[in-house]
Amino acid sequence: MRAGHAQRGRRVASVALATAALALAAFVLMLALPLLEDESRYRELSAKAQAAGAAARTGDDSAGASDRLDWRVILKECPSAVGWLSVQGTSIDYPVMQAGEHEVSYWLSHDAWGRRSQAGCLVLDEYCSPNGPWLLIYGHHISGTTLMLSELGEAWQQSRFANLGSCRWSTPDGKSVVAGPAFSTRVASDDSLYMERPRSSADVADWLVHAKDAATARSRTNAERTGGAPVIVLVTCSSPHAASPWRCAVTFI
Repeated sequence: MRAGHAQRGRRVASVALATAALALAAFVLMLALPLLEDESRYRELSAKAQAAGAAARTGDDSAGASDRLDWRVILKECPSAVGWLSVQGTSIDYPVMQAGEHEVSYWLSHDAWGRRSQAGCLVLDEYCSPNGPWLLIYGHHISGTTLMLSELGEAWQQSRFANLGSCRWSTPDGKSVVAGPAFSTRVASDDSLYMERPRSSADVADWLVHAKDAATARSRTNAERTGGAPVIVLVTCSSPHAASPWRCAVTFI
């Protein structure tokens, strides 16, 4: 009798554990599905814009400045987009909104179509011009995903930074620039250096001097800014935990 009771007890415990595991899996899936849908929608937009851009492109594209994207496709779906950002060696390939009419927090909690979203979208700082000399772009770091700027969360470490490729910034006027990874830094969210908003090329040059000194990872080629090329700074949490006060800032020149 005791053996029978013990067996039944083990079966009940097994069923209970299996049920709990299924419930947990269902909960995780429920949380993950919206993120997967977000990722799929962005990828679909990128593919459509590239396909239309390739179909419309004529002549040679040797200058590298003519856009690979058809902005008519992008703006039809996301009229608030002010640019498109992609980084080689990562999954970063997204339209970028700008804080202004809406606060930064709005776009960090809504996708490029204006729907509520845990992933949000990439946001250009309100004090930056899309064609200006200094571009500061924010994005979320979401644990267990490659969404938004998640892949840059640990790029303040030299080993992670070294795997980054070039960054391409495109704007609706058809302009496109490519910048290489120069350095990265782990900073507090209220770090004074990254609270600055350099406006002129001279201000940017001065900012670069101080930012390089504070870098925790650097390019082996010691990339320097040339001509009027913009400096692009991508900022995300250096931890997947929302309450973390630390950020990773990756600078492309």
